[in-house]
Amino acid sequence: MKVGLSADGLRVVALPRDRSGFVRRRCGACRRHFKTRPGAQDGLAVQRFLAKQLKHQDADVPDAVEHSRCPYCGTAGAAEAWLTAGQRAHIAKLARGLEDHVQHAQMLQAGYTLDPTARPTFLPVTPEPLPFSLGTEPEDLRSVHLVCCDLDVKVQPDWDGPLHCPECGVRHGWPTHAVRVSLLRE
Repeated sequence: MKVGLSADGLRVVALPRDRSGFVRRRCGACRRHFKTRPGAQDGLAVQRFLAKQLKHQDADVPDAVEHSRCPYCGTAGAAEAWLTAGQRAHIAKLARGLEDHVQHAQMLQAGYTLDPTARPTFLPVTPEPLPFSLGTEPEDLRSVHLVCCDLDVKVQPDWDGPLHCPECGVRHGWPTHAVRVSLLRE
């Protein structure tokens, strides 16, 4: 995950990208990894999964919207369905860190509003810094261009089966290793 500041000064959390700018995804149905270009759905995925991890009163989690399909099996899913186990673990760790920071701020506020002669029975301990960085993404998948939506997707290097477009779901045939395609010159 990458953190930066938006134009309004808020922290922005982004899923890690490889050198080509692709974000890793994982299908829950077939359990295969693939990569697509980042988009607004990534923020929705982080927001929805983070909101589920936090303990709060007013749960205002955005509605799930199917945004993509697995290129291998064609299964459709909501934005957070494509998070990998590592991404989920990191977002859960971020949620725990946020809870610690909120609790610390609440304890400091209580300490500031106490009567000067009061003896508090708590000591606010500064929490660990928030774990925003998830690291880098390796270049371990091969890029395939899907003409239906003019979309690039990265798939396993040894995959020789058909592919589904993550955007429209169209199934693209793929030449297998057993089939030889020869081009004739005229």
